[in-house]
Amino acid sequence: MDEEKLKRYLDGQDYIRLQIKQAELEAPQGTDRYFALLAYVGLHPEYARKFCGRLLLTFHEDCGSYLWENEKAREFVRKLAREFPFLLYLAEKEGETLKLLAILACADTTLEGDNLSMDKKRFEAFLKQQLKGLLLMCEKTGLSPENAQSLIEGIYAYFGLAA
Repeated sequence: MDEEKLKRYLDGQDYIRLQIKQAELEAPQGTDRYFALLAYVGLHPEYARKFCGRLLLTFHEDCGSYLWENEKAREFVRKLAREFPFLLYLAEKEGETLKLLAILACADTTLEGDNLSMDKKRFEAFLKQQLKGLLLMCEKTGLSPENAQSLIEGIYAYFGLAA
């Protein structure tokens, strides 16, 4: 995607919506456009500011009912997390995006009763990397320390952690 297309897309949207299809996960360059889009947002403070808390991540039904069993979906989210340590800055905090990011990046794919088991070390590393990236993005976009603290508290509350 060239810069002009990226700008037109971002200027015309209120949210960044990534709806991933299985065919995109299977193709060698199938998800490249999502990475290009997020890289562009990360490099441009005006777009990062605009889309703070406005990234919606969903998977098409063809990816399966149990996404944590879809290795391609897990690889995709882990690559997103590696390349963009500011996903928690962008991710919407009310719906499924935070849950999808955490489950696909950190779950160990075993069930404990009705609950999916999380790899504690992987989750801690994910959270540490993403919170550091969140702070750096807040600084880059000029958000106040109070706003950054509010974002962090929201994430901790979402995951049921003490701040």
